Amino acid sequence: MLLPSGSFIFQAGVWGFAGGVIVAVGLCSGCRVGWPRLSDLACSVRVVTARQLLPADLAQMAPGPELGALLARIDISALTGSDVVEVLRARARQLSHDQARLLATMVEVGLCDPAAYDDEVSRLSEPPAYAVDEIRAALAWTRRAADRELNFAEALVLRMPAVFTALETGRIDRSKAWVFADLCADLTPEQTEVVCTRLLPHAERLTTGELAARIKKLAIALDPQWAARRYATAVRERTVIGYLGPEGTATITGSGLPADQAASACARIEELARAAKRAGHPSRIGPLRADIYLGLLDGRWQHHTGDQIITDLLTDAASDTGMALIPIPGPSPMLRPTASHRLATPLAAQPPTPPTPQPTESPRTETAGEPGRTGTPPLANPAQRCRSGGSGWRCGWGWRHCSASTSTPERSPAGDRSSPRPRGP
Repeated sequence: MLLPSGSFIFQAGVWGFAGGVIVAVGLCSGCRVGWPRLSDLACSVRVVTARQLLPADLAQMAPGPELGALLARIDISALTGSDVVEVLRARARQLSHDQARLLATMVEVGLCDPAAYDDEVSRLSEPPAYAVDEIRAALAWTRRAADRELNFAEALVLRMPAVFTALETGRIDRSKAWVFADLCADLTPEQTEVVCTRLLPHAERLTTGELAARIKKLAIALDPQWAARRYATAVRERTVIGYLGPEGTATITGSGLPADQAASACARIEELARAAKRAGHPSRIGPLRADIYLGLLDGRWQHHTGDQIITDLLTDAASDTGMALIPIPGPSPMLRPTASHRLATPLAAQPPTPPTPQPTESPRTETAGEPGRTGTPPLANPAQRCRSGGSGWRCGWGWRHCSASTSTPERSPAGDRSSPRPRGP
């Protein structure tokens, strides 16, 4: 309740009314008891436009010119939350109506007789082959888009009038109408009528996925060969499409592929990607799948085994990042990176590690392998050298890799694995 001549307390603030605008002044927690003074109102001030009331019968209004004119006069910023939802539903009905009229107009354009005089109204019995060109020229569409929309319009207007009426009256939206047109394309007119009669009354409360599932179930009950026929048609029209995206990258898509062969191809890519990750590849699994996909398609791995493909992936990763890779003995000649994530950063990129301080009573000795250099004595156990293909050793200055150094000490015995795994640089 508003008091135009004054103000009142409503939990979090003082509300007032002036000039058709409701002014709400928020209060802090210490100002909610009693009548606060103006100096106490220090939390927040919010201006809310006066509420606009909606017609009581808006939810029942059929889409058309009257509803369109009414919606054009509504200021959604002056509505309550529930009223905004009601306007959303009304606009969805109006949009479905307008889309239905657009589809009907496309069909009418296709039926116009191009040989008629300028002041003569003449129609053809069926649209000619060049009808799509009239639409694409009028709306500046691509031929593919114009052909798709005209086929959709003809399916609703000429072959499925019940679905068209449901779209025009706002009971279903365009997406649901598309589901009907797509899944009923391989049914006879009688079967299509049965599907529409049974499912259109429930389509308004179903999602497109739920609607598609019910149509498929009913279509198979009406025609047991319906699913097999659609599958065979799609496989017969299989194709591969490649195109450039707006950012300059490319997309390669295969459609209409046999399900079993496509599943095997996906499993093959996934198996190689997971194996490369286990071998230490640094990339995320998504880009790694894409690299394998391209490598299998462009022919560079035409005669490679799975282990050779993984070795090639790891070698490319090492060359791209400047990191060292080492061979690991095992059943396959795969390469594994060193250090963190089994990838070692080159010595030049490592920050210098200060020498470990030595006790004063300990004599300074020359470091084995580096005459003339003093510091912490090397580890007594040669097996504690870095297992990086014999390219480094562990000492008081951290992990050193001879792949970035000119001095290469003796490699530790390959069979000695008594030392702990290196912790990384």
